[in-house]
Amino acid sequence: MKLKSTNVIYLIGIVPLLVFDFGAGLALAVGFWPRAAVLAAGVACLIWVCRKFRFLPCPETEYADLVPLDFQVPGNFHVQICSSQRMAEFPFLCRIAEVISPFRFRGDEPVKVAVNPKLLREEGKTFMQIAVLRELEKYRQGSQVKTTLGLVCPLLILAGGTEMVILFKNSLGFLSASAVLSVILPMFGAACVVAVLFLWNQNISRQDYRLDYALKAYFTEEEIAGFIMRSEELTNHDEKADRRAMQNYYAEKRLQQLKKRKS
Repeated sequence: MKLKSTNVIYLIGIVPLLVFDFGAGLALAVGFWPRAAVLAAGVACLIWVCRKFRFLPCPETEYADLVPLDFQVPGNFHVQICSSQRMAEFPFLCRIAEVISPFRFRGDEPVKVAVNPKLLREEGKTFMQIAVLRELEKYRQGSQVKTTLGLVCPLLILAGGTEMVILFKNSLGFLSASAVLSVILPMFGAACVVAVLFLWNQNISRQDYRLDYALKAYFTEEEIAGFIMRSEELTNHDEKADRRAMQNYYAEKRLQQLKKRKS
């Protein structure tokens, strides 16, 4: 199975909204220097976004130390598994496996997946196979794209909508009343932000459940359950007790969903 790069989808979703928001900001700014500041911030932000999504999940230089491994994963993904010492450089980041995504995959070359060599040695082949296959399914399903755009786009839309209300307040009838603009609209905006965060969190959970289920075609339920618990431990071993308790609860929810679904 040949994967297709999803990098451009981020730009299609984010860049037009950024242009709109900064364009509205220019219309709201009064005076040369405020407009110059908004314009400069907008250009800088657009450049950063284009650079950020040119090569994912990290800059290309992060993967300069790739060493191909004789390591196979189940399924028919056309990939090359590589070891990257940089992924083990900072243990608190817990980088297990990452699909390396340039802006465009080249011809028939296999998609490269970088793995943490330290965790491969310590956790074993099965653990890393599950981690790699989960990342590949995550990429194939566009889970990270949905997660990122599902948070960023609604917030950018909300920001742009707020700017438009302020820009055209005199033609919005009752909305131009000072009480509405100063009290009701901020409360409405805060409620929208809370709703977006709630729905975004729910969506992450659903995608995790879907990815866990997809692994059942290749691994036993016990192997997947062991991976879920161990990966949560590795990710949250430095967290405070209350944070770890929350993550353990989430891991248990994933296990419950895994058992509910039948292969």
